[in-house]
Amino acid sequence: MAEHVSAYLHALLGPEHGLVAHIQKAWPVVCARNGGTVDLHSHRNAQLSAVFYVLMDPANESGELEFEAPDDYFSHVMAIPYRDAAVSGGVFAPLPHRLLLFPSDLRHRVLPYEGSSPRYSVSYDLAITTAPGKGREMRTPHPMDWVPLGS
Repeated sequence: MAEHVSAYLHALLGPEHGLVAHIQKAWPVVCARNGGTVDLHSHRNAQLSAVFYVLMDPANESGELEFEAPDDYFSHVMAIPYRDAAVSGGVFAPLPHRLLLFPSDLRHRVLPYEGSSPRYSVSYDLAITTAPGKGREMRTPHPMDWVPLGS
């Protein structure tokens, strides 16, 4: 995952972005056979989200991840426009071992999964910060640079 997140940030922000990704949380998602779905939502607590498809009915590509945003959408958490965040019409099939990365505030849903066996994936919320000691305006500083308020 680290290699892919690094490549994603490099492609979007350039080689000198100086940012660090942290796994904030991760959770398994099981879409039941014949109808599993996840409603439209976003992850405002993170800057970058990911889904890794572990196992599904190989003969069935239903249960796609669909992104929804107006044409003028701009990701405030990643400072990039929608066209640079999600391409291919914003609908992605759940292929075995596919990893999808996207700005966390981009609204998305899982369309009905109609496979004959359950589909397993792992979702992640990632915090994107500066490197330790490298705080910059408009970027979240590294947690090692945070100062507790009070005792």
